[in-house]
Amino acid sequence: MMWLFIALTLSVLIDMIWRYLTGSSTVWAFDVNYMIYAVNFMLAGGFCMLHDKHVRVDAFYNMMPIRAQGIVEIIFYLFLLFP
Repeated sequence: MMWLFIALTLSVLIDMIWRYLTGSSTVWAFDVNYMIYAVNFMLAGGFCMLHDKHVRVDAFYNMMPIRAQGIVEIIFYLFLLFP
């Protein structure tokens, strides 16, 4: 995933330099940046979910029983991932 972030940074940099030199943006930069960021988001999101490293408010979550924690996770995953 790190290499994709480097590619994203380079494509933004190329577009920024091109815009500075010519006064117009490149045709491909927005699409490439959008696709690279989407891949990074999906891979990092899956990695965080696999290793349970995503951000949550633990003040209430840790006081819940295991079954309630699972129900809360299912509801929030469905609510936040599908939109």
